Formats: sequence, C-alpha cells, structure tokens
Amino acid sequence: MKPIRIDPKGTTRAEAFSLWMQAPNPMVTLFKTLDVTPLLRLSRRRGLKFNMLLCWCVGRAAAQVKEFYLLPVGQELLQYDSIAVNTIVKNRNGEVTSCDVPFSADLARFNADYLRLTEQAAESCENHDLPDRWSSAPPPLRTPRSTAPWACTAAFSTIRFSSGANITGGILRQR
Repeated sequence: MKPIRIDPKGTTRAEAFSLWMQAPNPMVTLFKTLDVTPLLRLSRRRGLKFNMLLCWCVGRAAAQVKEFYLLPVGQELLQYDSIAVNTIVKNRNGEVTSCDVPFSADLARFNADYLRLTEQAAESCENHDLPDRWSSAPPPLRTPRSTAPWACTAAFSTIRFSSGANITGGILRQR
C-alpha cells in the first residue's frame, strides 16, 4: 500500500516536521550502547545470523513507535502502514548492495525473508528497495568469534526514505 499524505499540524510530529523542513541538511544520528551478548548467544544456539537478529530487534522497536510511520518526503509528511529494515549486503562483485527486508513480528518469517532477499541482492548486485515502506537499519555486522561481552553503539545506522534520502551513523565496538 502506498503511503498517505497527511497534514503535519494534526500529528505529534508537527513541530519536528516544521524544524526538519527548514534544516539545510536534516540529519539525526542516535547513539545508544547496548549489551548484545544475549543476542549473540541466541544466534549461536539457534544457528541464526547475528545481523538478522539485530535487524529484527531494530524493526521490532521501530514498529512499536507510531511516529516512525510518519516521515517527511520532499515538502510533505507521509504516513506509512508498514516498515522495512534496510541492511547492506556484500554482493558477488565484492561491492555493497542495499536490501530492504519487510519487517514481521514473526521471527521465523522475518528470518526467511532476510535470507531470501539478502541472497537475491548479493547475487543480482541490484538494490532491493521497498518504496512503499520506510527503512531503518542497524550497522552491518560480522558475527564475532570471541565470547567476550559485546556492546553495540547506535540504535540506527541508516534510515532510508522512499524519496531516496538517507540518515546514517553508528559503529560496533567490543566492550
């Protein structure tokens, strides 16, 4: 379903929208240090990709906040009815390809979509975009080999709008 254009004055984002639209280079970077050790253990126990689990957690958190469904595109405020999580995939040419994965609260379904879509993006070397959803993403990660506690800094590393605008930032560091 396509996003719906709404009047920003009738939303909780009215003030943010007016400030955002006047900013010369609108960008927001959020930083939060999280202990992802339990997620790493779950990844190993169940044989699930760590980055997929991190993407699912970001999507799950974003899906619970109604303001994340309201996004400025051009000079308009659009309301989306669903979200996707964007991840960066190393493609068969050794370059990077962007891949939107539709968010599902069902982990098994999200995992199946993640594996299928990231594989397709890696093989085709073409971005997989879902223009009817907005995308958020954690930093692209490799599963660490040590058992030391891990901390992830950055709640979001990329928010990609259907207009093509991006918000980026974030790192992963070992504690």
